[in-house]
Amino acid sequence: MLHNLNYKKAEILQEQVIFIILNIVFFGILLGFIYFQTDYNVDVSKKIALIIDQARPNTNIEIDLTDFFEKVEKQGINKKDSIIIDNENNLVKINLDKVYDYHFFNDIDVSYNIDITNNKLILKT
Repeated sequence: MLHNLNYKKAEILQEQVIFIILNIVFFGILLGFIYFQTDYNVDVSKKIALIIDQARPNTNIEIDLTDFFEKVEKQGINKKDSIIIDNENNLVKINLDKVYDYHFFNDIDVSYNIDITNNKLILKT
C-alpha cells in the first residue's frame, strides 16, 4: 500500500513536470512567432501614415528616420526612392527589400521631401 502511494506521487510529479515543460515550449514558440512577425518597415510606414492622419492643413512635420535610412543604405537603395506618399490612393509606401504600404485616411494633399543629410522626412500638408 505504501508502495502504491509513492508510485502515484511520482506519477503525478512526472505529469506536472511534463505539463510545465510543454507550456514553456509552447509559449516560447508563440513569443518567437510574434517577435519574427513584427517588421520594422511596416512599422515605419504605419507611423508615417498615423502622423499624416493626425496632421492639420498647413502643417510642417519633420520625422527623424535615421535607423530606417541606415537600413536603406545597407540595401543599396536610393534614399529618395525609399519612401513614396501616394496622395491619390492615400498610401505611404516603403521600399526596402519589398514594398510595404499603409493607408492613411486624412484626405489632404501631402507634399514631402527627404532630407538626405539629416535623415529626415519632411511633410507639408
